[in-house]
Amino acid sequence: MRNARRTIEPFAAGTTRSRDDEKFRASHARPRAEEATEHLDEFEALATTAAAVDGLLERLVRDLSDQDGKLLQFLALGASLDDVAAKFDITYSTAGVRVHRLKDKIKQLLERYG
Repeated sequence: MRNARRTIEPFAAGTTRSRDDEKFRASHARPRAEEATEHLDEFEALATTAAAVDGLLERLVRDLSDQDGKLLQFLALGASLDDVAAKFDITYSTAGVRVHRLKDKIKQLLERYG
């Protein structure tokens, strides 16, 4: 009897754990359609935001000088100051100054846009 109890106890504990796991999953489960709809909503919001950013970037480039517009587009692609210095054939320090001045110009334009 004692050996039978040792054999049954782990099985019984595992069965209880399995039922508890199933109850937890069932209580926290969401229908797949609802989950898909949420993901679609997130994607649409992201696409709308990306379109707005693209529109703003285009407007800024149009309102800046040619050289500042090119610099802004290059920075928007993730360019570092080293990259800016190499592309525009200027020193690292000059690249930093140009980027700083560009940020000031962008702030002024954004204030004007309202």
